[in-house]
Amino acid sequence: WDDADPAWSPSGDKLAFVSDRSPTRFDEVNRDVWVLPVGTRRRPKRLTRGPGTAASPRWSPDGVNIAYIGHQNKDGDSARNTHLLVVATDDPKPPRSLSGPLDRTVWGLDRAPGAAHAWTEDGRAVMFLAADRGAISLYRSALGDLGALDHGPGPERVLGGDRQVITMHTASSTIAFASMWPSSPPEIYCAEADGTGERRVSNANSELRGLRLATLRRSSHSAPDGRRIESFVMYPAG
Repeated sequence: WDDADPAWSPSGDKLAFVSDRSPTRFDEVNRDVWVLPVGTRRRPKRLTRGPGTAASPRWSPDGVNIAYIGHQNKDGDSARNTHLLVVATDDPKPPRSLSGPLDRTVWGLDRAPGAAHAWTEDGRAVMFLAADRGAISLYRSALGDLGALDHGPGPERVLGGDRQVITMHTASSTIAFASMWPSSPPEIYCAEADGTGERRVSNANSELRGLRLATLRRSSHSAPDGRRIESFVMYPAG
């Protein structure tokens, strides 16, 4: 009964979805990626098997691979990163992380307000969102050879700064995204595929731009073991 996140294949004859069909699904969430041939009596095929969970499967433009957000951690292990993972649809092997070299958690596992990752039109890379130091930035990671030991240069940041990119969509050579920060209300922006030419295209909170909003400042201190711990302080407006 625990099926979610359906996604049509480019050819329109298959559905990818995530499902937890384990005996412990009433107590914990350990979803896997499945593919269902539509209009046939064939049973769905399970593409992933592991102790972790999966969400938001997205087909590559050629229908050969599926990118999804998930991890291979045991239930309740929230101290480890969530990853952008890719698995082949016809000859499934263990999924490979495209975000691993970044060593940051990928945004979107727990029902993002919109799309949190998307394939480029040529199918050679995946755009995704990842959190770092309170911000959420947009990254691009090349697919490369899924069977190769060398996974390539790793993710590159496309959009960064002190803000949270909470959802995104790509089309042709343009990225549309929603961005916010505690001192800056959400709006919709567009940019070129390489992050240049950024421009705001919505005015949903224009009435707030003339007001003096609270100021957000970063603060950090050293823990007893020498680690730097960062926090945020909101100062009243005025």
